[in-house]
Amino acid sequence: GYIDTPLLRNRALGRPHDAPVPAADEEASWTAAYAQWADEIPAKRIASPNELAELVAFLATPAAEYLNGPVLAFSGGIDKGLL
Repeated sequence: GYIDTPLLRNRALGRPHDAPVPAADEEASWTAAYAQWADEIPAKRIASPNELAELVAFLATPAAEYLNGPVLAFSGGIDKGLL
């Protein structure tokens, strides 16, 4: 799946992944690409970094200690054809 990061914004703008962080005034340019990509994702949106952080934080808690070898796909469903 896609996660809204400076790297993804640079990709949407056609820049190298290590280019400087895109400025806020360029948002319209990367959101157009985001909309196109989101259309291909069953969840119909790009994930936020906080969503992934919350999953990782949960996995580090005692509440997740019984999990044993699961495969968690953080993809919004885009990998449906890979399984």
